[in-house]
Amino acid sequence: MSIELIELKSQKDIKRFKQLMNLLHPQGHPQGAVYAKGWRFWALVNEKGEWLVLMSTHLLNNYKYSQQYRLKMDRTVFLRRILTLPREENVAVEALRQLIERLRSEGYHALITLSLPRHSGALYRHAGMTKVGESSKGHGIWLLKLK
Repeated sequence: MSIELIELKSQKDIKRFKQLMNLLHPQGHPQGAVYAKGWRFWALVNEKGEWLVLMSTHLLNNYKYSQQYRLKMDRTVFLRRILTLPREENVAVEALRQLIERLRSEGYHALITLSLPRHSGALYRHAGMTKVGESSKGHGIWLLKLK
């Protein structure tokens, strides 16, 4: 099966992305993070154009993490959500790997994300990220330096 990561740019695709995220992701699409800059929406698609994995990213907007991990806010991407659609399995790591390569090729310095307290973070570990700490709410903080 041939799969590739695409960036969703049309308003129709982004609207559909948000609807699916609200319907299927336990946290839905972030409502309170509209202030974040550089929102981007991604889909891992198969050869038929079907969406397999959805991811949303934006530039790092947490000054504390910027200082603590020595990250440039305008060169660090925050992975906000990842969702594997129900009909697919074992493709989320590939989606993350392709995202990492894309961000690296665009000159970004780092990728950072949080894992929910009830999740092990195995997905991030398998994609090459390292757990560097925990947030005040018990979320795992995962980081990958791209340069």
